[in-house]
Amino acid sequence: MDHGGAPVEVATTAELASALVRGEVDIQLAEGDYILERPLVLSRKVRITGSGRAGTRLIHEGPSAIIVETRGRLSLRRMTVLGTGDGEINVIRVNGGRVRLHRCRVRGGRCGIPDQEVLRLLSPSGKATIKADTTEGAAIRVEAGCARLSRCQVDDSEFGIFAHREARVHIRDTKVTRCIRVPVAAKDAREVVVERCALAASTSGLVVLGAQLVKLCDVKCSITDSWGVRVSDADMVRLERVSISGDHGATGLDLERVKLAQVEKVTCRIKAAVDMFGRPSGGAGFGATMRNVNGTMSDCSFSAPLDACSVQSSDLRLLRCTIADSFGHGLFASDGGTLRLTECILSNNWVGVVVEGGGSRRQYWGERPMVLLESCDLHSNKSRNCVGLPARWVTESGRPRSALLFPFYANPKLRRTVAWWTAILAGGAAYLAYTSGGG
Repeated sequence: MDHGGAPVEVATTAELASALVRGEVDIQLAEGDYILERPLVLSRKVRITGSGRAGTRLIHEGPSAIIVETRGRLSLRRMTVLGTGDGEINVIRVNGGRVRLHRCRVRGGRCGIPDQEVLRLLSPSGKATIKADTTEGAAIRVEAGCARLSRCQVDDSEFGIFAHREARVHIRDTKVTRCIRVPVAAKDAREVVVERCALAASTSGLVVLGAQLVKLCDVKCSITDSWGVRVSDADMVRLERVSISGDHGATGLDLERVKLAQVEKVTCRIKAAVDMFGRPSGGAGFGATMRNVNGTMSDCSFSAPLDACSVQSSDLRLLRCTIADSFGHGLFASDGGTLRLTECILSNNWVGVVVEGGGSRRQYWGERPMVLLESCDLHSNKSRNCVGLPARWVTESGRPRSALLFPFYANPKLRRTVAWWTAILAGGAAYLAYTSGGG
């Protein structure tokens, strides 16, 4: 058994199996394909280094190529791990152990069961659910363990990375692409940290249903439908410099039941449907939706065909945000809560701000939320700047804003024009009074 020193060099699958049986800690793989007849089950510390993603490949046709048990500590570097075959496949499965991947590529992961049984992101009750007991088919599946990826590539799988049962996942400088369902998914996890990564899929980018901490930093997400980033039932969510782009019908950012959210410099762009002449014609899709969320959003930008930003039963502060280019509502607030907008821009929407609830429509939207605007710019909205927003509900330093008494007056150019004409008319009136009195 080697407890340190130079790594043991192997060149065949038989030599690799023999080194693992002897209890070698550091193994160096030569170039070539290593066909595994049975999964590698590890319950101790092992480090395996290849000769590059294209040069060294571990290939297994079966349920799992590598299984890391509770006491296992596995480090993989510079290789490709490929899972093939039919049925339920997890290329790397972590059962309570720890896995660290550096400059690796993980491919494969199929479930072999119908879509509606694997992933139900929207149940009839409106709550997102993932059936964790049937979500086999991940390139990397972590159960109550820890997985750390750096400078890796995960592709050609049903789920890219799936975390469950108090698992911790840290992904940095990694591309998770060409996933049939979700690149990164988690249910009842402890930590999900994604930094400097690219996520691309035909459905959702990241879905987390239950976690203590969700952190995304410098992430680019490209989706076709469903959600770009979907987080629910989380203690803390922190998003920094996240860019989300999606096709018609998708939702960029969706947060639900989050105790504390800190969102900074997030951009959501959902494409509109086009008519027969190729012109944008609106359609379905939301830039951001918030339900029962407490926190702050600063320097963000949202645009979508339907509602750029929809907020329900939330206590949020929006600082220097841009909500524009929506065929529907710019900001739609309903069902109670408090919204405080400071130095925000709401322009080129059908309606700038819409507040629903209370009065005759309380049965549909619940209690009317409190909306506070401070130094905001509402202009160039096609229909109206504000709907359902009396001046007494929009205050600044305890005083009603005149801009909400006359919504068109929120245009800064119009304010300057009115000020000039008021000064000119006042001067003319004073001059006429002076000349008339002198005569």
